[in-house]
Amino acid sequence: MKNFAKINLNHLSHNLQTFRNKSKTEIFAVVKANAYGHGDIEVSKHLENEGVKVFCVSSIYEAKHIVDHIKADILIFGVGEVDEIEKYHHPQFIYTLGSLAQLNDFESLPFKVRVHIEVNTGMNRFGFKTIESLKQALHTKHDIEGIYTHFTSSEENKQKTLDQLFLFKEWVVASEYDYKYIHASNSHGALSVSDPILNASRVGIGLYGYSDFGDGLKEVLSLFTKVMHMDTLNQGESVGYNGVYTAKTNTCYGMCPIGYADGFDIRNSGLDVYIKGKPYPILGKICMDQMMIEVDEQVSIGDEVELIGPNRTLATVSKKLGVIPYILLTNLGMRIERIYEK
Repeated sequence: MKNFAKINLNHLSHNLQTFRNKSKTEIFAVVKANAYGHGDIEVSKHLENEGVKVFCVSSIYEAKHIVDHIKADILIFGVGEVDEIEKYHHPQFIYTLGSLAQLNDFESLPFKVRVHIEVNTGMNRFGFKTIESLKQALHTKHDIEGIYTHFTSSEENKQKTLDQLFLFKEWVVASEYDYKYIHASNSHGALSVSDPILNASRVGIGLYGYSDFGDGLKEVLSLFTKVMHMDTLNQGESVGYNGVYTAKTNTCYGMCPIGYADGFDIRNSGLDVYIKGKPYPILGKICMDQMMIEVDEQVSIGDEVELIGPNRTLATVSKKLGVIPYILLTNLGMRIERIYEK
């Protein structure tokens, strides 16, 4: 096991309870993109044991990946194509309905499906944009169980969020329909806004420990590699592609078997990694499958190298690279083994 991520399930449970306490709503766990790099199957199984009733994914293919491992409902955000639904439909699947064109396609299905209606209040990706079209959609043969919208800027623009919420509420009331679930809040929204009309929140990045509002969340994932080879650069020798690093003195280095194909971004080169709590600089360019780091006599082959953890937090890496945590987490590849701990 050369490259591995430790997934702290106790921290995951803590974060779930934090959102329950704060939002006073049903929490829909967003496990799309392999649960933001944490492993969708194991994360979903654990959260179902913690009482989560609805999981959210981006596509029917992501839903297929977890459906045999949980009994809870799975809300699919993406636009479902009729041929995919006919081929892969499962009773646990709930589809998003967001346009009259899509409604016409859904009406051609030979069976009824469960849907949540998406309303476009400003995100302008997908969703019904007029109350009239929404009311037309309510006459479908399918089972409408919920309605939702998506905040564009809940982490930084509360007024914009409140404006969207106000518009959404107008639509919900005007539709005169008894929805089982009414949801608008994402992770940041669940911590910053509330309204009695909302009875569910879709929580993704916050479950894994990240929010601009803090609230005592605990990071779930830490990332490690190992030193697999050690050697010495003589003065004047370079290392890695394009010779961007040249040793000014004789320098001991270690090779670690992780690279950008594993989701370890080449821009990490400007940041130290840590071994036994001590910082060591990355030398030269990160390769597809390896990186080289400067080491000293305290380092041995087989030592663990911290890439995300207490000394090298994801927040620090995100700020240094100018890349949001979502990207850094979801880019973590399948060659990295996930270890689940309680």
